[in-house]
Amino acid sequence: MKALKPLRNRRVTLHVGYPKTATSSLQATLARSYDQCMDAGLCYPQALRSKTGYRNHVPLNNAAKNLTEHDFINKYQAVLTEAGDRDIIFSCEAINRSMIKKHSPLLTFLNQIHGAENVQVLISLRNVYEYADSLIAQFYKATMFGIDPYDLAKAGNLTPQGYLAAIEDLYGFPIYSYLGYFNAVKARFAENEIRLVSIEKNDLNEPYLDFFARYLGLECGFANPPKGNLNTRQSNQLLMCMREGRHHVRAPEFKILRPKIMDYCETQSIPDFEKRNRYLHINEVQRAEISRVVEAEHRQLLPLMDTPGAALFENKPVPPTEDIDLPDAMKKGIRQICAAPTPIGRIRSQLSKLRRKIQS
Repeated sequence: MKALKPLRNRRVTLHVGYPKTATSSLQATLARSYDQCMDAGLCYPQALRSKTGYRNHVPLNNAAKNLTEHDFINKYQAVLTEAGDRDIIFSCEAINRSMIKKHSPLLTFLNQIHGAENVQVLISLRNVYEYADSLIAQFYKATMFGIDPYDLAKAGNLTPQGYLAAIEDLYGFPIYSYLGYFNAVKARFAENEIRLVSIEKNDLNEPYLDFFARYLGLECGFANPPKGNLNTRQSNQLLMCMREGRHHVRAPEFKILRPKIMDYCETQSIPDFEKRNRYLHINEVQRAEISRVVEAEHRQLLPLMDTPGAALFENKPVPPTEDIDLPDAMKKGIRQICAAPTPIGRIRSQLSKLRRKIQS
């Protein structure tokens, strides 16, 4: 394990996730503690940062994707002016996929402006089994990695295993292969330092926000820490209702209809749905496959980390899973919700009619 060093000497840190590793909580805390960080010599730039929500740097990433190098550098001057001689930290999960699939324009531009030796990539990790399980829950709530659940449903693969297989096809390695991700990023950005940190309390021996405060060079903890996880996992019953909706509409329509599905779910009460459910969780076969990958790579990964990492690979006992499906009456209720026309659905219908007319 590498020695843990706080960030100093005008470093630029690009925090890219992993997804579902409390990045949103860290972003909200950095934004809320802006003055404290600035006084300590660390800038979480307001320039090119979202003004609402978790206040991450999606606008910075969009600028890199949509602007020429010259125009991006001109826009970036606002960040340099705001930061002065302070260290800079950006946080944005949106570039996670692009760093693997293609040369990320954001990191390329940052290297050109600051020098690759001064720009580091920060990747946070969590327990690999809980990470895979959490991805499934988030997938039913909101599309992840550009995969539309409707497409998997049409192919008969709207299962945790089907989703994990789709991500592996997309990335070229299993999403729970932390070493695979590290190697893919390093292959693209060999000149940049890549820092891996665990957010597991048993690795850090302190709450992860306290760790990040110390890690980022702050002398005391963050002011006004979050009171709760904004991405708390929802009940199995609600996730099953969302999963059912995913069979009937594509992601844009689902985003519009999701509040109605949530309202409908609140009118139902099915205690058995709070059991672990094979439709919603990785099963014993998938856990065994994750264990195989973990066993093959964790000894190679640990020396690359800036923190201890044993807790990342702990295979914690979980309740048994069983196949629990929605009652037919609830399926019918959700189908009726999904059948209601949405603006996007009407546009699609009109385009389909126009296409058929042209073809005829």
